[in-house]
Amino acid sequence: MAGFSSPQAAHVNWFPRTLNVGQMKMTGAAQQVSTGLALVNGITFKAKTGNTGSIWIGLSSVAVTDDGTGNGFRIAAGESSPLIQISDASILYVIGASANDVLYYIGN
Repeated sequence: MAGFSSPQAAHVNWFPRTLNVGQMKMTGAAQQVSTGLALVNGITFKAKTGNTGSIWIGLSSVAVTDDGTGNGFRIAAGESSPLIQISDASILYVIGASANDVLYYIGN
């Protein structure tokens, strides 16, 4: 067809060559997830099954608030977050209701 050109497919990096995994121990204060953790597709969190409290994920002001006025995404012991599609994990902070609870993360 005259004047018709097919669109170029965008390059999508479905399988990055790096995988970032780690664990964080809750301290009772908000903690930055990681500095220098570059992501392509995003990051997912999972709370340790044996945790005694919930963990909240949010920005630097995240707090342990579960009354409808809080500013974090709550995951209970054994639960996982959805994929959070960000390119820089350092914008995320976590806080646990119980010190010494553990949070796992995996991202690429």
